[in-house]
Parts: sequence; structure tokens; C-alpha cells
Amino acid sequence: MPLSSVEHALILSLSYVLWRTLRGFFVRNPLDNIPGPPSDSFLAGNVAQLHGPDGFELHQSLEQDYDSVVRIHGLFGATQLYVYDSVALNSIVIKDQDLYEESPVFLR
Repeated sequence: MPLSSVEHALILSLSYVLWRTLRGFFVRNPLDNIPGPPSDSFLAGNVAQLHGPDGFELHQSLEQDYDSVVRIHGLFGATQLYVYDSVALNSIVIKDQDLYEESPVFLR
């Protein structure tokens, strides 16, 4: 009996989550060397904290506890770079913007 499209979607989703989880154990990310706060949740990472009702407190603690570049955890354990250095932001956003790639999600 062939699988339905819902079953295909479920299998693909579970395969993706399993792949992302196992990949994190075996493949090192260059951003892993940058200090950052621990993640509260695998699903939401630090994103829920940053944009939640107490987000301002997290922004303040990032500024006090870490350098001007911090590694944060995104959705499903994705590693992200959080930059709040004015010179680096000037380079990224204005001066050398053609050197920095933007993610397809951001472009959409």
C-alpha cells in the first residue's frame, strides 16, 4: 500500500530533525568557539528569550557578560551570530554589504 502525502511529510520532517540533531554531535561549527548564553530549549533556542517579554534583560546581560559578538542558538539548535559592535555593524550593513551573504530566509 503506498504512503499518503501526510505520511511522506511526517517521514521527511522526522528525518530532518534527526539529521540536524545527529549532525550537531559530529560536525563542528566555526561559531562554536564564540562564547554565548546556553539555550533554554532545542526548539526555540535563545530566539524566544530575545524576542519575549523579558528580551531587554537578555540584551543587557549579553552586553555585560559577553563581548560585542555573541553566539546564540536559533530554532532547532541552529547556531547564529549576534553582533552589536557599531564598527562591525557599519561594515556589514553599509560599507562592505556586498561581501556579506544574506540567508535565503532573510531575502524572502
